[in-house]
Amino acid sequence: MYRDLGLDLVEAENAVEAGIYRIWTRLSTGRLKVFRSLQNWLAEFRLYRRDEKGRICKERDHALDSTRYLESRFLDIAKPVPGPAPKPKTEYYTVGRGSSGGTGWMG
Repeated sequence: MYRDLGLDLVEAENAVEAGIYRIWTRLSTGRLKVFRSLQNWLAEFRLYRRDEKGRICKERDHALDSTRYLESRFLDIAKPVPGPAPKPKTEYYTVGRGSSGGTGWMG
């Protein structure tokens, strides 16, 4: 129904353990940063945990799930935005000595 309305949808990859590992790796290496102002995301991150059997506790984790989905499919959905044409390279010329024969900027 959404595709019929013109939305460009991509199927989500729901590999939870692999996704958590990728997000953790990006966070710990500085390749994923979270703004301090994203209080809901940070609150979920602080509550993210495993139970005594090692399973992820799936409660109040919508922002983290969204982050995981985005990370898993980002390169599939990201498209470069056409920008302005690149500026021509600036060329600099060396100016010879002035009439006084000096080497300073004034000649």
